[in-house]
Amino acid sequence: MQGSRKSPRQLKDMTARLMVHTRDIERYQVKLRDEEISLVRLSQYVDKCVAGKIIDSKDDVLLQDTKQESAILFANIRAFTTIRERMAPEDVIEFLNTYFDAMVRIIFSHQGILDKFIGDALMATFGAIGEAKVGP
Repeated sequence: MQGSRKSPRQLKDMTARLMVHTRDIERYQVKLRDEEISLVRLSQYVDKCVAGKIIDSKDDVLLQDTKQESAILFANIRAFTTIRERMAPEDVIEFLNTYFDAMVRIIFSHQGILDKFIGDALMATFGAIGEAKVGP
């Protein structure tokens, strides 16, 4: 049993190494948390697959200025002003949330990027990142 005892110097070295490993683990946890936050934020504008592709990219090739064919979609609700005049404010919000939720799912399913909401309209881009498809 005598051989398994560590000298004070060995214990000190082991403690120092454990502290270094602990700091490395803490840094890694912070990095993972930051990446997760970035993925969640980016996923508000692009599909999670596209967001993952952007985050996992080793360089900014996906985001650099390149010449490529893309499409822009502007979509709004026909006669929205007339429709909303007959609705309670809460119903207008629910109506718009339902519409935007459906539209964003469709945009993301076609690898589109949500650019912005404009009143009852939205703007999206297709074919701007990587292998995103334009058209059917």
